[in-house]
Amino acid sequence: MMSYQKLTILADFAELHKVSEFVEDVLYQLEAYPRAQMVLAIHELCLNIVEHAYAGVTGKIEIEASDDGGRFEMIVRDDGPNAYIDSSNVAPPDPNDYPEGGWGLYILHQVMDSIKYRRLETGNEWHLLKNLE
Repeated sequence: MMSYQKLTILADFAELHKVSEFVEDVLYQLEAYPRAQMVLAIHELCLNIVEHAYAGVTGKIEIEASDDGGRFEMIVRDDGPNAYIDSSNVAPPDPNDYPEGGWGLYILHQVMDSIKYRRLETGNEWHLLKNLE
């Protein structure tokens, strides 16, 4: 059975808990460990959007999620003024450097099976896919 849900939040650090709750709700039937991985990955993406795409400017993040039992798809859009560089070959930060950041896109690429990013005229769009079977 296909399910579709949508969430719109302010691009603000205080709102990010809503993203985690949303992903938890969408994937409630998934086992705890893979569900936790997905929650972390999407949360990290949205954290990056607030921090880098908006970089202090106000705006919103829209998330559309669909789950047909075997495939989980999510589209994340923002109207942030800043674009992303190609993240298809993201290397992990050196854990011995104790970086404050740099893990978000790496985690996203480790968890999701497919990530497509494109810069839109008015912002950014991420199309994420995870095969659940």
